[in-house]
Amino acid sequence: MNMVDFDQKARRLLHDRRRKHDGQAIIITSVCTYGMADETLVVEWGSAPLSERASDLVKGAVVDGVPVYLHARLAAYARFNPLCVTARAVVLWQSLALDGDDTLLRRVRRWEAMHPTMSAAPAADSAVA
Repeated sequence: MNMVDFDQKARRLLHDRRRKHDGQAIIITSVCTYGMADETLVVEWGSAPLSERASDLVKGAVVDGVPVYLHARLAAYARFNPLCVTARAVVLWQSLALDGDDTLLRRVRRWEAMHPTMSAAPAADSAVA
């Protein structure tokens, strides 16, 4: 079973952009951006050789010859709950996104809390007073 599934819209966009992004990989990770109080999930293009050597990325699938890497936290969750990638369009700008990304991070956090030994999330320090 793949950790990542691509729907028809995402496969079409991947097929259209594959030539332009030769030697690239798709990276699914979470980021904190300046000015935001919380993290968000992103799907972006990145270097395949660099992604392969990154210690915090796990190869989740190869879709139409393009490797897909996930952050270790997402990979732990995706082993049991596959992620679905779709395509989104804003006017003429098309990009890949996670299906249900508005609630996905909340579901990942809930799963991590319920399965602390399977999760790749850093353990919370318990201070003894």
